[in-house]
Amino acid sequence: MKELESIFGPNSALVEELYNQYQENPDLVPEHWRSYFDELNGDSSGKTNGAAADVDVAESTPKTTPAKPAREESRPKAKKSTPAAIPEGAELEKIKGVAAKIAENMDESLSIPTATSLRVLPVKMLAEDRTIINRHLLQRGE
Repeated sequence: MKELESIFGPNSALVEELYNQYQENPDLVPEHWRSYFDELNGDSSGKTNGAAADVDVAESTPKTTPAKPAREESRPKAKKSTPAAIPEGAELEKIKGVAAKIAENMDESLSIPTATSLRVLPVKMLAEDRTIINRHLLQRGE
């Protein structure tokens, strides 16, 4: 249990619950979790049966961070833009007015330091709260 907490933080309870569902029936969990648990069990074929997956989550959880979703890995790298070729005989004019002010502000904004904060939320609680709210709305007929 401690290993799960070190990897998934407050969301370790959700991961453990998903793993238990995966052991009962792998089709009950989303595809990305199924492939993660398949890797965890050493099954590279992508298919497991629930009975063969009797492995304790805490013992089999790797000490590394979980694999990133495929959509992040397949995202194209940002390309640096190159200035467009200027056709022969074209006259260049300096930007004026509002457009000039916008360009100036954009250049200045590059030197302003920014900060990012990170908050870790227990997803299991969010999912349970959502279930309670949805059940309540169904009872009210909404």
